[in-house]
Amino acid sequence: MKPTDPTPVSERISRQPCPDRIEVDRDEIEVPAATVKAWVAHLRSHGWGDADLALVWLTRAKQGVTR
Repeated sequence: MKPTDPTPVSERISRQPCPDRIEVDRDEIEVPAATVKAWVAHLRSHGWGDADLALVWLTRAKQGVTR
């Protein structure tokens, strides 16, 4: 069976950047905690959970670990 559209899927699916996305400068060595918190909250608003984020510190923070 031959595809009806020869354009690759990656080109057919246009992913528009989220207008509320969190951006950081890749050259920065440290990212402020408030920025990380905002970024995680933003990902959660798109349905990401602990398993998706795979962040051990996130679950540890719930237990009171602060560093």
